[in-house]
This record gives sequence, structure tokens and C-alpha cells, in this order.
Amino acid sequence: SPAARSGGAGASLVDVEPMVIFEGQLGMGKSVLAVDLQNQWPLLPVMVVTASEHERRPFAVFRNIFTNLFAWIRLYSDLCHIVAASDEEIIRQLLPNVDPRKLAVLDPVLNTHFAEMEGRTMSDIDPTGEAKTPAIQFLGPLDGAAARRSIASNSTATGKFGGTSVGSEPELLIAGALMRQILQSFTAKARCLVLVIDDAHNMDSFSQETTDQLHLWACDGAQPFLQVMFIEEGCIRALPPGVSRMRLGELTAQDVREFLQSQGLTQRILDTDLIPDDLCHVMGRKVSYNPTMLGELMSHLASSPELQRGVRTCSKGVVRVDVNPMAEILDYDFSSSHKITQMVAHSFDCLDAPEQIIAKAASVILSHPEARLYRPQLYHLIPELSPMQVDQHFDWLLARRLLTVDAGGQPLVGQWRTMPRYKFTLECFGSVLLSLMAPDAVTTMNARLAQYVVDLQL
Repeated sequence: SPAARSGGAGASLVDVEPMVIFEGQLGMGKSVLAVDLQNQWPLLPVMVVTASEHERRPFAVFRNIFTNLFAWIRLYSDLCHIVAASDEEIIRQLLPNVDPRKLAVLDPVLNTHFAEMEGRTMSDIDPTGEAKTPAIQFLGPLDGAAARRSIASNSTATGKFGGTSVGSEPELLIAGALMRQILQSFTAKARCLVLVIDDAHNMDSFSQETTDQLHLWACDGAQPFLQVMFIEEGCIRALPPGVSRMRLGELTAQDVREFLQSQGLTQRILDTDLIPDDLCHVMGRKVSYNPTMLGELMSHLASSPELQRGVRTCSKGVVRVDVNPMAEILDYDFSSSHKITQMVAHSFDCLDAPEQIIAKAASVILSHPEARLYRPQLYHLIPELSPMQVDQHFDWLLARRLLTVDAGGQPLVGQWRTMPRYKFTLECFGSVLLSLMAPDAVTTMNARLAQYVVDLQL
């Protein structure tokens, strides 16, 4: 096998641990692979950051991770059951049982403002972070406020970190423990979290210790949590037990993608290691590794009459599949699931009105066999929006990853051969949305689409 564990024993590409380290020489494409992982898991919380050799302040890597995490939560609050708000309010939702007075130690590390919120309750803070009502003395003075002011006075204002000195070692250790708790709580709510760190050999010692502690936590409970690190060859450090270590020179880019995509993460999301590897791969690809849909698909398999003789429920409620139900997975209609219908409806309601119109039009276009989605189709199907408005809101749907570029299939019209075509990131989103649309609206859009095809052929 081309893969080798840090202990020297052989390991196959299906032998995944919650921390995977890829070693490679300069110029081998480590950074490209790191970004590629975000595209492989488009709807999962995948935080891709780079450890800079010029940034050695404590927790520098995790400051960037949390910046990305807060942005992801605001974009996908419906997928992680967290109300999108200020950074401070998000942290309070993830740490509801932590004394708020302790959270001020996060301020110099995460650029939060807990110390400045003395005398306010969290309910007095709106999503923009501004006070809605006069301060109410409820929490009392925040412990650590004086410490934070002392830290700030010893710092030079440089970027979001505030300066070179960000606190005493005890304060930093408390901050590290709180950040681990935040990430653990988020993993439980979102049912998955992936941290991808490029140039990980540049991490400061506090960031290294935090990644090691998260790894031990993930090992202990088989959590749906994965850390992927890319380092330069020869820069490996002492590692905790249970880390997969591989050399990129012995792997192709496709090896890396398949290794991380098809094994381990899906099983951790489903809380079982009894599902065959190829079945995990098909299930994950069908639902873009969406945890809720993976669970729904697994429940469908367990209740399918055609598979009853090949499916058994084992200890802890997990499901063992003794047959290979590929067709059952590929043909499953998610619009029959009440839970998935509710999830799609909620995601749709979170869109602005123009984006809802575009999503509806896209679902009508893609409901036709062999159809592909192009922007010019939308210009014709949505006369109430100008092409510029369509492009503007379409780009937002791409940024939100509701839609994505479709690299497969052939265009229906020759002159469109070089034009980008698109599809729903979640294959089932369009069909479920179509089932929720009023029949008259579907008929109107189909008539416009038919007329557009006729005009193209003239």
C-alpha cells in the first residue's frame, strides 16, 4: 500500500483516522488539493485555512478557522440549527452552560467583545451586535474584563489579533479549552466538521496542541470530525497516536479524493462502521454528504420492503446492510420524505424573493430528462427580472452552493458548447421544490421554456 501510518505499519487507503496528514515536496499541489476538498464536500462545514510562516501568534490558525466557521453558520444556519447572529451570540448558543464571565478570554484571540458587554444580557444584543435596549444589570461584571484590558494595553494594534502579546499562558490555555468546546458543540449540532490546514508545519504551538486535543476527542467517541493537514516533506512533528500519515508522491490526486470522500466521514456521520465502502461512496455522492439526508437515506434502506431480508438492525440502533442496494439508493425520491420536504422548504424560505424565483425556474428546467441549466434560459423564463438582476442573484445561489457547475453531459444546443451549465448541488433539491410549487406556476414556466426552445430552433 502507498499509505503508511506514523507508526510505520502498513495501512490501506480505506484505513481512516480523524486526523490525516499528507506530506509532499514543494510544488506537488498540496494547496490545490486542500481547496479541492471544499468542492468535494460542497454542503458540509469544511474550513480550509493556511498556516503562514509569518504568523506565529497563539492560535493564529484557529482565528482563521473561526472566521470561516462564523461565516458558514450565517450562510447555512438552517443546516446547523444555529441562529445566525453576532459572533458573540453564536458562541453563546454553542456554549449555553458556560458562565458568560469566562468568555472574555476569547476576545484577544477571536476578536470578540465579551468584555465590552458588561452589564448587558445576550437578549439585549441584536444580530448586528448593537444594543437594542438600555443595559440591564443581569450578568454582573464579567470576570476577565480587566485582564483583557491589560492584555490589550500590552499589545500593538496589528490586524484582528490585536498584537503580538495576546495574554498570559493560563488565559491562553483557558481560551484553547473554550475553542475546543465550541468546535465540539458545533460538530454535534451540524453532525459534521472538517478542518483542512495547508502548510500545517507552520502552526504555532498553541494551534498544534489544540489540533492534537481535538484529535484525541474525535478518536475517543468516533465523532463525525476530521482534520486534514498538508505539510512539506521532512517537516513532520511529534504526533498523537492514531494519525494517518501519507506521502503525496506515492498517491494520485484521485487517490486522495477517494480516500477522504468515500470512507470514514460518512460512517462517522451515520454513527456506524458497518456500511460497505462502495455503498458509503454512493450514498455520500447522492446527497453531497448532507448529514440529514444521509440519515434519511439510511432510514429508507432499513424500511425498504425489497431490502428487509438483507438489512439488520444491530447494537446502538445502527444498521447493517448485507446486500448492495445501489439501485435503491440511486432511485430514491426524496420528495416522499416529510423531513426532507420540510428541510428544502425551510432552505427555500431563507432565500430572497428573486432567488426563490430563480430556484423555481431552475427546478422546472432540470425536471426534463437530459436537460441542462444555462443562464440564458433563466433570462427568458423570468421576464420580471433583468438579465443583470438574474446574474446577480444567480451568483449568490452559487456562493451559497445551492447551485453548482455541472461538468457532466452534453449541451443541447451546439453554440452553447463552451457556456457553463449548472445543476442543484443537492440532486433532490429541484425535484422536492418542484413538488412544492403550484401547478399553474409550473405550467406557465414550462410553456415559456417550450417557446424558448422553439425560438432557438428557428
